Amino acid sequence: MPLVRLITRDRIDWRKELDQALANNETKIELADRLKCAFRTVERKLKEHGVELPSVAERQAIQVRGKLEEAKTKGLTVAQFASQEQVSYGTARRWIKDIGVELKRGGTLPLGEERTKGIRVQASDKEWHKVFKDAVKKKKSKLELATALNVSTSTIARQMKRLGYQLVDGRKANGRQKQP
Repeated sequence: MPLVRLITRDRIDWRKELDQALANNETKIELADRLKCAFRTVERKLKEHGVELPSVAERQAIQVRGKLEEAKTKGLTVAQFASQEQVSYGTARRWIKDIGVELKRGGTLPLGEERTKGIRVQASDKEWHKVFKDAVKKKKSKLELATALNVSTSTIARQMKRLGYQLVDGRKANGRQKQP
């Protein structure tokens, strides 16, 4: 078995394969998969030929840098960038810190827009009043309302308390009574 493997490995034109990997921006893992050989073999051949291939993390950093620079030219805030990339606000801040491209801090998104964790919703009192009047009329629970608006139930509760609204409890909205 090792003899077959050795013969197969010797047939690879490493210089040609490494040049192709560089041209295609392949990682070490992708090259090993394509050539159907061990990762360690690829590392050894790279060292022998003095070639550097990017790691998966390095390639991802390059992609994120491009996205961040594009977001900066568009004037996006951190919150808008995080929502666009579907990551949390904290992840977006970490990327910004690691890569060194600055975006405007904070930011909010309109009510009901697709958001990720840590991004605040932006809505006027007029919008909240309209939403709560409709919810009271349709006997919606806080959970149903929060799900429909893509916000947390605590956001709904906080805004309701601030504006003086009360919705039915979720159990009552679904026809169930609270257990004593």
